[in-house]
Parts: sequence; C-alpha cells; structure tokens
Amino acid sequence: MDIRQLQYFIAVAEHLNFTETAKHLYVAQSAVSYQIAALEKDLGVKLFIRDKHLVRLTSAGKVLLKEAIAIMDRFNEAVQKTQQAATGILGNLRIGLLGVRVISVLPELLRSFRVVYPSIGIDLEQMNAGQITEALENGDIDLGFTRSFSVHDNPNLTWKKVYTDSIQVVLPYDHPMANQTSIDISELANESFISVNRQHSAGIFDLLINLCSSRGFSPNIVSRPHHVETVLCLIEAGMGISILPHCFNNCSNPNLKYIDIEGNDAYIDLVVAWNKNASNKSIPLFLKELENYDIKVQ
Repeated sequence: MDIRQLQYFIAVAEHLNFTETAKHLYVAQSAVSYQIAALEKDLGVKLFIRDKHLVRLTSAGKVLLKEAIAIMDRFNEAVQKTQQAATGILGNLRIGLLGVRVISVLPELLRSFRVVYPSIGIDLEQMNAGQITEALENGDIDLGFTRSFSVHDNPNLTWKKVYTDSIQVVLPYDHPMANQTSIDISELANESFISVNRQHSAGIFDLLINLCSSRGFSPNIVSRPHHVETVLCLIEAGMGISILPHCFNNCSNPNLKYIDIEGNDAYIDLVVAWNKNASNKSIPLFLKELENYDIKVQ
C-alpha cells in the first residue's frame, strides 16, 4: 500500500464512479481500476461492491476510508512542514541575551515576529558576553545580543550593529564627583576601581583598562567579582567606583550615580551576532524583522 493507492482510493470513495474519478485525477480509467485492484490485493479485502450501475464501499472500505483520510492529512501536513522548514518559516530560534534589559523594544519585537511567523518557536536565555560567544561558536544558540568587542575579532562569527551605547562612570551617591554632568577619566587616577572578573567578562574588564590607559594611568582595581550586580553592590557600599556601559544603569537606585565620560572613545556597540556556518533558515527572517525597529538602549 502506498500514497498513490490511497489517493486513488479516496477519490473513488468520494465519487463512487470510476469514470468520474479518472476525469478528476486526469488519468485513464484503467489506471484507477489497476490501483484499486492492487490495493485490494495488498490488503486481502474487497473495498468496493461494483456492478454495471453502482459502486459502493464495503464495510472494510468504510473503515479504510476514515483511516486513509487521516493518513493523507498527516502526509500533507508533513510535506507542508518540511517545505516551511526549508524556507525558515517553521522551526525554532535560540537567542542568547546579556543579563540585563539592554533593548527597550525586545518584547515588542518578539511579539511582532511571532505574529508574522507563528510556527517559529523562540527560546531566550540570559548569558554574559563570554557565554554568548561560546554558545554561538558551539551552535548552542542561533543569535546573540552582545557587545561588539566580544565578537568582532572572532573568525567564526558575523554580526550586525543594533545600537551604540555610551560608557559611564558609576559612583556612589555621596562621591565628590557625583553631581558632575561629565567626568574626564584622568581625574580618577587615584580612585579605587571595581571591575567584573576578566574570566567572566573579558570585554568589560579590558574596556576599563584601555580607557584608563589612554588617559595615562593604570586603574587600582581593588575587587573583581564575577557579576555586574555585585560590582554595583560594592559601589553602593562605598568600596570603589567602576566604568560600565550605560545599559547597566539602574535608574531606580538613588544610591548610584552614572556620569558621562568626556571624549569620543567612551562608546560601545551592541550587536546581534550569529555563526557564519549557521544553517537555521529562521535567522535571516528574524534579522529582517529587526530592521523594522528603532532600537534604543533601555
């Protein structure tokens, strides 16, 4: 029994006339008769009662008709899903995202994407920049929203800028410079700095080192916790200051002050990155949808 036999069988069952069935299928009547006879032989049962004036289903034929329709529906669904998967409109996207709310319109973007492509599932996972890079290289995620310095020198990844973020000095509220509108980093040469551990986020650590070095001094780093949240907690406790991207700005905390840095180098790009060898057809669909939005830092 094959798909063609089932197609012919369902058509005959619907028309109850071999001549009309042949016209409907655009084949010779003999071809219809041959397929039905072959199907009956394979199954070892009679499916139709036939005489000169009448064709009707046997009890076995009625059972097969119900099952054959279900089989054909499932077959057609499988074909459709296979074709959709090849074009990317069916599947799943795994997206890594920095562990902060870095994109203000991300919920709206995801909602819009799901409306256009309801058959593409989306899995979101919060990661640090290093984890995103590693996951992209290993194929554990399809897309990663991360900082440019984490991926721009990686030969296995390609990326597209989403927006440009500013770099700021983070101070406790009672710091002498807390009320300034901007700070020249060279003024911080005698300060105690707190930075995320380089093993956890090499990009943020190197950013601090490079900005200070360009102003002629090496920062006195007194603590290297593994999480930005801990960095902010230590700053709030008055144990030091830090330099971080604006996206870490927690405006609801009055005990922390974020001050702009003077100069043209205190900026960093947030990008969406993917593996150059990625085969997921849903990736370009998501990137195209992303182009429709004016992305801004949260």
